[in-house]
Amino acid sequence: MIKIDFTYAVAAFLILDVLLVMGLWVAYNYNDRDSKNTNDAEHIQQCPYCCYVFLDYQKSALQTCPQCKSLIDRVNVKGNNV
Repeated sequence: MIKIDFTYAVAAFLILDVLLVMGLWVAYNYNDRDSKNTNDAEHIQQCPYCCYVFLDYQKSALQTCPQCKSLIDRVNVKGNNV
């Protein structure tokens, strides 16, 4: 029979748990990186009335500011209506 000290058993258990969590974290982030090909910078909008910056994924011509509830025309970076 193999005799093992209690402190060595606890240390081995903790090391294996940490390695398992790190392995799962790396695998999750590696797979998640490929699925996120969207660029959030394209969806950033700023309300011209209250200067609130928010993300807007809607395709409509008029938007509503989440903070002041005012209607906003969709305008891209160059100032042309989209």
